[in-house]
Amino acid sequence: MQKRVGKSVAVERRFWLAGTFVAVAGLALMLAWPNPAKSTAELGALNADQAAAMDQQTAASVDRGRKVYRDSAGCADCHGWDGKAGIDGKDAPALYQTALTAEEILEVIRCGAVGTDMARHSDSAWTAAAPCYDGLVEADIQENEFPPAAPRFMSGRQLTDVAMFVTQIYKLRETSLEDCENFFAAGDANCDALR
Repeated sequence: MQKRVGKSVAVERRFWLAGTFVAVAGLALMLAWPNPAKSTAELGALNADQAAAMDQQTAASVDRGRKVYRDSAGCADCHGWDGKAGIDGKDAPALYQTALTAEEILEVIRCGAVGTDMARHSDSAWTAAAPCYDGLVEADIQENEFPPAAPRFMSGRQLTDVAMFVTQIYKLRETSLEDCENFFAAGDANCDALR
């Protein structure tokens, strides 16, 4: 009987020591844990800084995309400077009415559109390394339906920048005088109708 009591005391001591250790560790953790109010404020400042940096990156990407759209990719020839299309009877969609996500817009620019005049702007599109539209490659598309090659292919960054430009400037919004003057130049006659 005494052995049982001895074992019980030993077990109780272990539990007491373990409990004491947990309590001390918990107290140490509480003291070391940062002040929640301070952490939230610091996190808010960090998020504000990150948001400002992202806004600057977005603005730079939109500006680069505008230049590619306007100057080298020929996008405005079909979609217009204002994204309303209807240029010279070409059957291009009006970009300001698109509900596509930025990723979907990027894929259309990269891959073109099957069965239309929308050219593919990536030289690697439709390959095993860079398939389009849920894994399709060139062999999956009928020859007469395959998107034509753009006169000039874009780099990955240019593709992303043009998609960012379309998303930020055209998607589900009317272009403004500021948009027009950013596209052409301040005081340009093309913007007179918006004055």
